Amino acid sequence: MSILTTKSQINIASAQDLHNKNYYCSSIHCSYYSCIQNIMHIILFNVGIDNEKLKSDFRDFKKKNPENPGGLHEYYINVTVTYLKSKKLDVISFNKEIFKLKKTRTEADYLNIEMGYDDSRYSIQKADTINKILQKAF
Repeated sequence: MSILTTKSQINIASAQDLHNKNYYCSSIHCSYYSCIQNIMHIILFNVGIDNEKLKSDFRDFKKKNPENPGGLHEYYINVTVTYLKSKKLDVISFNKEIFKLKKTRTEADYLNIEMGYDDSRYSIQKADTINKILQKAF
């Protein structure tokens, strides 16, 4: 098990603990990062791209696609989608679920809106679904 896998497990457990304490925004944040850390594990250990190549590829991607406002996480997600497609695995469910969770995390972290019990529960469930898709695929 990699350090990223351990971090992912800690974040999903933290999401549940924060949810139980009514810290909903932080719970959503941890749910999302659990998935990102799982994605990073897959990129490094299953796809076989190391940190330096990943950074270099991201810089190249941004230069070639300056109109794309997506950040590093979106790039990681796209690398994972490409890998899932190459293995003929469940790309549609993964892509749909991760972008729903990403949207909720963005709202929780950056918008002046209240996030509640249902938002937090939804995010934990999405993270569980996404992490199961990734575990099954890899």
